Amino acid sequence: MRLSRRRFIAGVGAGVVAAGGRVGPALAQTPQAVEAENPYHAFTWSEIPPDCTRLTHMVWFRKDSAPAEIARESLTRPPGKRALFTWDLHRELLRNPEDVCRTAAGEPTAFQGVWPEHGIEAIGTLFDDFLGRFKAAGGDADWLIIDFEEGFSNWALGGADKADHWLAIQNDPRFPALAEKLGFSDIMLVGDWWGKREYLKWNAVMAGVVNDAIHRALFEPARRHFPNLRCSNYGADATNEANAVPDLNGHRQWSEGRPPGTHQAPSFYTWIGQLANINLDGKQPFTATPFNGLLLSVNGMRAMRRSSDMPLQPWVAWARYAGDGPGLPPATCGGTPYYHELVYHLALSGVDGFLFWNPHPWRQDQDPLSMSTADDERLLDQLLGDLHQRLGGARAEPLAPTALLWDAPLIATGVRVGEEVLWRITFRPEAEPLTAQVGDQAITLVPDEGSVGAWLRHGAGQRLVIKGPTGPLELGQ
Repeated sequence: MRLSRRRFIAGVGAGVVAAGGRVGPALAQTPQAVEAENPYHAFTWSEIPPDCTRLTHMVWFRKDSAPAEIARESLTRPPGKRALFTWDLHRELLRNPEDVCRTAAGEPTAFQGVWPEHGIEAIGTLFDDFLGRFKAAGGDADWLIIDFEEGFSNWALGGADKADHWLAIQNDPRFPALAEKLGFSDIMLVGDWWGKREYLKWNAVMAGVVNDAIHRALFEPARRHFPNLRCSNYGADATNEANAVPDLNGHRQWSEGRPPGTHQAPSFYTWIGQLANINLDGKQPFTATPFNGLLLSVNGMRAMRRSSDMPLQPWVAWARYAGDGPGLPPATCGGTPYYHELVYHLALSGVDGFLFWNPHPWRQDQDPLSMSTADDERLLDQLLGDLHQRLGGARAEPLAPTALLWDAPLIATGVRVGEEVLWRITFRPEAEPLTAQVGDQAITLVPDEGSVGAWLRHGAGQRLVIKGPTGPLELGQ
């Protein structure tokens, strides 16, 4: 997690104009809401207003927490939505003094190693003890949500200026086995992070090492006490090399191995960073716009789905989040209608709920309006309720996660719901109306009035064809 209003719910189908200029009723019909378990829900970082029925505040526990108190608090959450959030009990996982690099003679050095076996054992013992006492006190847990952001990437360990540390790793007797996974043995190549594959491969392998450590030290002890527990760690995803999308520097990062727990948990805060200056479409720089922040997020989400069948539980920030401050990448969708589109597209892409970063002030000198407010929290609650209503309470089946072109004129995400297909279509702000065909019916696609997106519904036996500037768009049907 990083620490450093508009209200809007789109109408169904108002932006779909049938040939002849009239809204096509078969394409724009809103289903009646039914009583069913809401598949669109978010666990929250901070407390939320009591009228937010689709949000549940996680139960935090810390190093100094009393298990019996956390147990009592867990029972105040609804069954099925009892999520424990670990803040700092795991902090020393990669810092155990017994996990330093070793010389050829087995003597310890002054440099931290990348083999955290003692850290896994020590933190695993802490978690087993805490959760054992938590359960004995009557506590219950459906989810374990982890926020562990440390690692062994080259960004974390440093570049060529940290040569002594890199060479200590290379000279460790355990390094030859690691070199086999890397495919190279000259570790100083990792210090060149200007897009070279060695640095990308190192980061991918180290992501796997850290994910495995978290899984063994946190999830496995927790699962012994709660066998049906679901779990995710902030930022962990299963994107493979074949499906990697550019990061904020334009480098295609990927991970090796599985994320810890049961779910991927990427964050979609719509940062673009230096990627704004990079040519992705073969024509011009990508640029940092709200639409492109959404496009990058949706392409990232789809890449994760193509890479793995592991469920997704993404993090989103509050609606007005603008970034972490001067010198850091802005959040491009914050404070714009594209935030609503972000929630819609991620939800329809196949999430198993959301994780909502909604920090509140924790010091008296902090401005409450610079962080999440009750209005931001009610907005997400409304967006999730809107999805629930449009889908009739049913869990939808996402269509194929096709990669979007970087110069795509629109973003279309579809789901099958029974015998129908529901689409959310989002337009660039400068987009001209596009023509489309559903079965034998010609339609014109434009945003809903006052919006940047529109809903479209048609029979599952029909096919949607949208004509782009150079031909039909690939929609993954």
